[in-house]
Amino acid sequence: MKSVWEPVPYSSTVMRLSFDGATLKYIEHGDEITSPDVRGICEPSLTCFSGEYFLSLRNDLTGYVTKGADGLHFAEIKPWCFDDGENLGNYDTQQRWISHSDGLFLAYTRKGADNDHVMRRRSPIFIAEVDPEKLCVIRETERVLVPERGARTGNFHVTDVNESESWLFVAEWMQSSGKNPFDCTICEKFGSNNSIYAARILWDKPNRNCPAGRSFNPDPQTYTAAAFTDDENMKKELEQNDFYFSEDNNSWINHTVTEAQKKEYEDKMAEGLWNVTIEFKKHTVRI
Repeated sequence: MKSVWEPVPYSSTVMRLSFDGATLKYIEHGDEITSPDVRGICEPSLTCFSGEYFLSLRNDLTGYVTKGADGLHFAEIKPWCFDDGENLGNYDTQQRWISHSDGLFLAYTRKGADNDHVMRRRSPIFIAEVDPEKLCVIRETERVLVPERGARTGNFHVTDVNESESWLFVAEWMQSSGKNPFDCTICEKFGSNNSIYAARILWDKPNRNCPAGRSFNPDPQTYTAAAFTDDENMKKELEQNDFYFSEDNNSWINHTVTEAQKKEYEDKMAEGLWNVTIEFKKHTVRI
């Protein structure tokens, strides 16, 4: 019987799905990308930039990168390197794209950063610009995004908040590279204390990948609306207006009703167009 820890050749692929508002359905998948080295290829990160799709991949020995035209099929993978040809030094952990409409960036960890005391050199987290033609990291653009304090910070994720900023989230994993990896006091000697980081990337140009129409404004004046109705047609109308049913409150809830929407709903109730009672509570959404 094989051990669950025995290396296996993992593969990564991109699936194309459909979603009709209720059912997520598989349509097809693309290339099954793997490597004979140790555990193969895993933890892919996918992004689209300037009409092309870019895929960053984890391997035990080195990180890999590739690109393709349709998001399903990709060129042969190549090791991540700096623009001078030197290997990036990322290994046995993920990388994540940070994509702006005017530039392509990568967040990653690597060797060679005075971090031999960190488990798998998974700290600090760097950010750097990527050359989308040569598929390499531009060394002179490299900056530290999350500092190294002894603990590893290799498991992170990135999200676009709005046109002006993107965030990277990560927690200090209090695991050391010593003989006893679960001795958190070793990490603590370098300053780590299990902190959670939200690193904000502030763009000097609007990120058109995150249009204003669907950006999240960190401080909009909005309302929470609680709607009450037994009318089945009205329930469908509420769903079409971004309400969801809350069993806890036995009502239909929408947490982001604007001033204009509030007036529209009140007018519809007053005119008898909506068979519903809606209660509004003003609040400020903050992140």
